[in-house]
Amino acid sequence: MKFHSIILFFILSALVSSCSDNLLNIGANIRPASDAIIIDTDVISITSQDTLMDYLIPSAKADSILLGKFYNSTFGTTLCEILTQVEPNEIVVNNSIADSTTLTLVYKCNGDAKSQLNLKVYKMNLGTFDYTKTYLSNIKSETYCDKSELLGEKLIYNLSKDSLRSTRIKLSKTFTDSLFAHRFEFNDREKFLNFFKGLYLTTTSYGLSTMLTIPKIDGINLQLHTHLVNSGKKDTTIFPIDFPANDQVKKVNLISHPDRSSTYKANKDVNYISSPANIYTKITLPLKTIKHKLDSALSNKKQIINTALLKLEIEELAKVSFPLAYPKNLLLIKADSLNTFFSGVNSTSETSAIVSTYNSTYNSYSFNLAKLIEYELSVAKKAGKVPADKLELIIVPVQTSTSSSSIIQSNSLSGVAIKSAQHATSPMRIKMIFSGF
Repeated sequence: MKFHSIILFFILSALVSSCSDNLLNIGANIRPASDAIIIDTDVISITSQDTLMDYLIPSAKADSILLGKFYNSTFGTTLCEILTQVEPNEIVVNNSIADSTTLTLVYKCNGDAKSQLNLKVYKMNLGTFDYTKTYLSNIKSETYCDKSELLGEKLIYNLSKDSLRSTRIKLSKTFTDSLFAHRFEFNDREKFLNFFKGLYLTTTSYGLSTMLTIPKIDGINLQLHTHLVNSGKKDTTIFPIDFPANDQVKKVNLISHPDRSSTYKANKDVNYISSPANIYTKITLPLKTIKHKLDSALSNKKQIINTALLKLEIEELAKVSFPLAYPKNLLLIKADSLNTFFSGVNSTSETSAIVSTYNSTYNSYSFNLAKLIEYELSVAKKAGKVPADKLELIIVPVQTSTSSSSIIQSNSLSGVAIKSAQHATSPMRIKMIFSGF
């Protein structure tokens, strides 16, 4: 009896299990195979190359400018100079005489703080700027100054890397007398800029890598020192008149890389990204190939790209005395949109411009291109066209502002090497996860 009970138990268990399986499969049995959700993955090969940049598009939102020379064995020499107007001061003091003129610079040092730097100040004597126009960083100083009027120079040393410092350069008596002679034109901007077009600041470095970072708004100030005259006698009262290089006048940071043609060496295993206005990385996406892969895997289903991850792995460079810092933020944008993006109102979008912040844990940058690729494919579909075989994107070092949500090209010293799409062991690729239903 006991034996028969055991057999009966196993028979009932089998029946229950069979019924459960049928209940679980009933949805699949009545649903057409074409309605099944498909999830798939693929790895997309891309191409990458270095792009040499010749200029920086200036932004009113930049908070600093550079002055000096910085050498790096990988990225070459960065030479930065300044052309600037100064704001006329409407104060005119009667019964005064000119004493002297000084130029004050506020700065922080990047690089070799023990090096000596000779600052030179010239008068812009050939031309000045139109405040309403944009001037790129590669304009020629010779257009505005022939260096025939050296107003002053000063050798500075023991430069600070940790805090702001200031230095004062005494300018020539000839310039002081000339400026004071036009004191009744200080309240007329047009007349003032006609006789005093501005200053050209340049340096001679006694080291390889010394760059000054100068606050853009209050980092440069010209000051005319005068004494009051009472009853024909010189008073001890000093009356300074300030002419600041503030945001009401035009400043242009000249940026060049004079030895790049001999220093820069292309490397198939790495790409370079360096600022200011030095080397960017361009990548090319095979949109047509991506579309073909999606169609092959998902057939006629609605296609969704869940993730399209582009990871930029950093390749460590040989150690040098004064290395460049990695860019904090990188912008990935369509190559043909670069100039318009930085020339006007700009904002990021997953479909056009994507920002990535350096990840110190993984020593890399990452971009998710899913929305960008979907957008480009949808544009081609709406136009009834086959997607372009190549979509060129460029990777740019940028500075971001959380307060204003603005993005500008970085004018800070930075440089990084990333593993290229042709890297021997870990090539740059796009890892895609996509689905269809």
